This record gives sequence, C-alpha cells and structure tokens, in this order.
Amino acid sequence: MSDFEKVHQHLVDKGYAGSGVRTITINDCEELQFIWSLFVGETHHEFLGVEYNKIRTESLVHYVTSHIQVNQPISQKVKDEFHANQFPFAVEVFSNETYTLDTDLVKQPHSAPFFINTKKLIIDGGSLTALATAIAIKADVLQVTTKSSGSNPYHIGILGVKGEDGVAGHDGEDYPHAANGRNAGVPSPGICTGASSGGSGSSGVNGTSGSNGSKAGDGVPNFPCSIEIDGISSDSNILYFFTQSGLGGVGGVGGHGGTGQQGGMGGHGCSSGCEGTNGGHAGDGGDGGLGGDGANGNPITISFPGGANRNKLSVTSDSALPGQGGAYGKGGAEGIGGHGGHGSSDGKSGSTGSFGSDGKKGAEGERTGSAGNINYNWIG
Repeated sequence: MSDFEKVHQHLVDKGYAGSGVRTITINDCEELQFIWSLFVGETHHEFLGVEYNKIRTESLVHYVTSHIQVNQPISQKVKDEFHANQFPFAVEVFSNETYTLDTDLVKQPHSAPFFINTKKLIIDGGSLTALATAIAIKADVLQVTTKSSGSNPYHIGILGVKGEDGVAGHDGEDYPHAANGRNAGVPSPGICTGASSGGSGSSGVNGTSGSNGSKAGDGVPNFPCSIEIDGISSDSNILYFFTQSGLGGVGGVGGHGGTGQQGGMGGHGCSSGCEGTNGGHAGDGGDGGLGGDGANGNPITISFPGGANRNKLSVTSDSALPGQGGAYGKGGAEGIGGHGGHGSSDGKSGSTGSFGSDGKKGAEGERTGSAGNINYNWIG
C-alpha cells in the first residue's frame, strides 16, 4: 500500500475524504493533531521540536502549534483557552488520485490550513502561494510540465505578510487672515482736526505643528509547511520552491506644519494710519513614524527524492527586511505681516513670521526577519 493509499484510508475512516477539496470542521486539538501526523513524517519531528524551542514565545498559538506538530506538552488551561478562542476550526483537505495545479492558486492570510494527499501531483503552468497559511502536501509522484509557472517565479511559495504601514500624521492647522484694525473717523469732510488714529490690526497666530506619523506594524511570519514527495517522473522539470517571512511595514509620513496666520492690516487714519501687525510663525513638520520589524519565519520540512533527482528541486529563501521609516513632514509657510494703514502719514507694515522646521525622517525598523529553517529528508 502506497503512502497515498494509507493516508487516504485514514481520511476516509474519519469521513474527511471525498471528491474535490473538502472543508472539514475540527473541534479540538487532538483532531487537528491527527491530521498533521498523517502529513508530517517522523523524520522531521526532532527537527521541529528543536525549532519550536528556539523560537519559543509566550504566544498561545505557538504553544498549541508545537503541541499539534511535535506533541510538546501543554497544560489543560492552555488547551481550554485555545479551544474557547479558536474552535471550531476549519481545515481544507484534498485526497484523491491526481491533483493538478494549472492556475495561480493563492491562499490569503490566515486561511484554513490546506492539506493535499495525492498519488500524482501535476504542476502544469500553475503555482500555489500560501500567505501566512499552513500547508501540507503529500504525493507519491511529482510531475512538473514544461509550462511556465504562471505569473510567479516559483511553483510553491510559502510566504509571510508585510506589516501594515504606519498612519500619516495630521497636518498642522492654518488660520484665516487676522482681523484688521479699525479705521479712524473723519469729524468733517476734508478736516482731520480732532480725528483719532486708525486702530491696530490683530497679530497673526502661529500655525500649529504637524503630528508625527505612527509606527508601522511588524511583518507576519510564514506559517509552518510540510512537503513530502516520494518519487518524481522521469520527464519532470525542476520544482521551484520559494519562502520569505513577512516584511516590516513602512512608517507613517509626518504631518506638514500649518501656515502662520497673516497679520492684520493697520486701520486707515485721517492724518496717520496705524502700523500693521506681525505675521504668525509657521508650524513645524511632524516626524516620520518608525518602520516595522521583519518577522522570523516558521520552520519548513521537505522530503524529496535524493540521488540524481536532487537537482530537480530548487529552493530559495529570502530574509524579511525591516520597513523603511516614514518621510518627514514639511515645515509650514510663514505668515505675512499686515500692511500699515493709510493716511496722510502711512503706518509701517508688520514683520513676516518665520518658516516652520521640517520634521525628522522616521528610523528604519530594527530587525531583519530570517527565513524559516528548512529540514530536508532525501529519499532513496
């Protein structure tokens, strides 16, 4: 009995197998652990145990994942908490004679884990991309045809998700023209004796500073992946596999500083106009937000025919770069001084305010995420 037939029989016994891809509802950790155990061979358990210990966090998902994949012990309290928050849990299962990839299939972030059990895996111009989604593939034989792999440079891509970009800061507030001074009255037409001077205009208010852009989100790691291929057809081309964890998001752009308010004009006088007032200073630009960190990838296991067939597998692993810092906000424009009031003797115009200072560019994220470690098991 082939590996496909053994796994298929177990899935049939559990009611998990049928025509096409089936969505199965999982109700507890033990049920999910049973499915993983069918797809991840014992040869990888020791490696996975070491890897999960290296990347151990206080995350509830981490504890449960290590329990499901390598049977690491967890407390009943952790199980109960996970059950309350995650179950019932959906997984997608395909178990049939042939599985053909002839389109670009993309599993969106946090999709249901996808399990493929097949006697023959045919990649015919298609690709499978898993974005922060767990994948397990088990095939007796692989055949990669001469067709190109769709729009992707790989056939199987196990990827994380870029962190969310930071939010741009708010621009500083501008103000309308300051109030002009009161004009002087004229006691009698053409006679200025006894007339008051024009009133002063109001001084311009400073523009407010732009707010800082927010910090970007950290990348989301690729989820665990297991690929077990027992044999490869003699006419098969190379299988291209690519993995990269989540890149850091880009920091938010700093807000631009507000424009200083224009000073009020001096009031017109009969004999002498009043002086205009000073324009307001411009607001400073906000600082750009910090970039997010790249995420460290989760482990990957690959079983593949060895010997001369090793050259039929090409694997590329890229680091997840931190996000760039956000661009700085520009300082605001200066407020113009108010004009002096007119009279037989004009008042002086007010001084122009100063420009606002530019903010600072945000710093790049601090950490580059490493690709998930890959454990190879060469068959034969």
